[in-house]
Amino acid sequence: MMQVANGDSTKEIANIMDLSELTINQYVKSAIKKLKAKNRSHAINLLYQHGIIL
Repeated sequence: MMQVANGDSTKEIANIMDLSELTINQYVKSAIKKLKAKNRSHAINLLYQHGIIL
């Protein structure tokens, strides 16, 4: 989620991690669901609020 928080696109993250864009989207969707967030931005906000990312 740090790369999402930094504003990297799904394509950029996929290239960095050597994974497919579909895989990255699935990981992000899973994280959003686990955080009970509404979207990516909300998930990042929740992570900041809980001190998980700085």
